[in-house]
Amino acid sequence: MADDIDGWRYVMQDLQKFCAIRRVIDHVKAANQADKQRFQQYFNGELIMREVAHGRRKKKNTQAQAQNKRDFDHPVSITGQDELQQLSR
Repeated sequence: MADDIDGWRYVMQDLQKFCAIRRVIDHVKAANQADKQRFQQYFNGELIMREVAHGRRKKKNTQAQAQNKRDFDHPVSITGQDELQQLSR
């Protein structure tokens, strides 16, 4: 009877060790999966930027790019001659 109890005690200890190891493995797998997703998002972003650079994908205009385009279409003179002419009128 005592041998049976000792045997079950060892089985339960082994089971607890196995469950603890399993929890660690599951935690590591979850962390690795999150890292893989972050890497995949980065890689996809990097790939899109390369395709844009090579002209295989159309770049989306952002609001800042649109403002820069408007500023470029109506440049301000460096010397300020335009401003002086407007003030003298």
